Amino acid sequence: MKKLFAIIGSVLFVCLASATNSDASVGSDKSSIKQVTYGSYCCDSYGTRRCVLEQSRPVNTGCICFGIPGSGLVCL
Repeated sequence: MKKLFAIIGSVLFVCLASATNSDASVGSDKSSIKQVTYGSYCCDSYGTRRCVLEQSRPVNTGCICFGIPGSGLVCL
């Protein structure tokens, strides 16, 4: 009977140890989150500012300048 309790205790210990290791790896993923940079201009493919945006948006997302034909990417 003592051996049975020892085996069950060992199995529980291994399960708990592996669960705490998986939680630690999740925490390290959170530290690798990058900060988003916002821009206020819409630029063409050469990086030339075409217009000012009404609201700041994440850099390198698509944008359209109203009144000016074409589209581009948000830049700083």
